[in-house]
Amino acid sequence: MSGKRKVRLLFRAVAHGIAIGALVWRGAIVLAQPPGNWRFLPELSDEFSGATVDTALWLTFLPHYTGRPPGVIDPARVTVANGMVRLETTARDKGRFATPLLRARQEVRYGYFEVVARLAPCRVNQAFWFYAWQPDGTREIDVFEMAPGTPGEAHRVHSNLHVYDGDPALENDGNRRSYPQVWSAPDFDPTQDNRYGFLWSPTELVWWVNGREIRREPNVHFHWPMALTFTGEIHPRWFGVPTTQELPCAMTIDYVRSWQWLDAADGVGTQPVRDAGRGRLRGGVE
Repeated sequence: MSGKRKVRLLFRAVAHGIAIGALVWRGAIVLAQPPGNWRFLPELSDEFSGATVDTALWLTFLPHYTGRPPGVIDPARVTVANGMVRLETTARDKGRFATPLLRARQEVRYGYFEVVARLAPCRVNQAFWFYAWQPDGTREIDVFEMAPGTPGEAHRVHSNLHVYDGDPALENDGNRRSYPQVWSAPDFDPTQDNRYGFLWSPTELVWWVNGREIRREPNVHFHWPMALTFTGEIHPRWFGVPTTQELPCAMTIDYVRSWQWLDAADGVGTQPVRDAGRGRLRGGVE
């Protein structure tokens, strides 16, 4: 039995309430059950063990948004094989690109979220983030944004928080508050499998890479239900434009695992996405 198969069997036991302290995956400790009062969320977790994207869990397009130019969201760019999901970016005609999107159908407020991902060495912003749109504003948490093929970006993880209060139709880079941060380490290689963890509680936000804490912030603004999202996008002024030699390139995700934090006073859990495609989809530096 393969190591990953063993981990999946153990993880299913955890998901069904059997207490296991920790799992070992490829030599690294994998958190099996966060400390505290948590509930495993199957509606926001996926081992990608099927043959296709589980459309009961995920959206691969948005009805109100076609993509960040010069990219165009293409559902065919998201595929599942060999126990992983692949988010691929390819070239199209007239300087455009076909880009992937994988967004959870269920929104969540507060939790612990963990993914194992391998990024491509190309000039595509490969990202894991949360987003919320409401009539009186938007919120966005960027767990990571990386383009390892851009010069100077080989060992860097960008994270960000975006806050806008007001009519979303009037939102722009000038009136949106953003709190970017960059973490870098010479021994970090995003083109290899790495484990990314994110804790979102009513009081704080914490980021990890391979069990190493890379950022911690008080939670001042992020108390709305949000949609867990993965994308590949082109940011010409930030990361540059991928060359034809770089494409196709893809981020692969081994698993997504999520837990709901139950110690919140109101006990808010997951709920259907109300209209995840409306308003601005992405923020931050171009």
